[in-house]
Amino acid sequence: MLVPGLGTDEDHLAGAWVATVIGLPLLAFDFHWVNGDRSSANLLLGGGMVLAVAGDHLGAEGRSVASQAVVLVVAVTILIVAVFTTNTYGMWGGVMLGAAGLLSRLEEDRLLLLPKEDICCWALAAGSWAYHRALHTQRLQWE
Repeated sequence: MLVPGLGTDEDHLAGAWVATVIGLPLLAFDFHWVNGDRSSANLLLGGGMVLAVAGDHLGAEGRSVASQAVVLVVAVTILIVAVFTTNTYGMWGGVMLGAAGLLSRLEEDRLLLLPKEDICCWALAAGSWAYHRALHTQRLQWE
């Protein structure tokens, strides 16, 4: 570790919480903003900021439910915009992010002979790549 004192499991959980409730709404913000939906963009980002601030007041179960809700709301709203703008990459990104969120809730430890955690990570990576391509495609259309 570069900084002594950091690196506990609690620090990693806090980082994952912030990445979920701020990072994903920022992604949705950009996607909605590029497509001209300013009110939804601001609403999603504002909701993420409120959750980030309120995270200390939620219990572990409350943070889990809130993070799952953020994942699903972001995936669905981007999927809706992608469908209406016929952005195939955005559709795949929404499906992959939603699938990763739903898979993480399953009780099984293994799926298709692979660890569930690995499948979720691969789905998130594929979804992130698809979102990157979707935003690139949308920006090219607006130029």
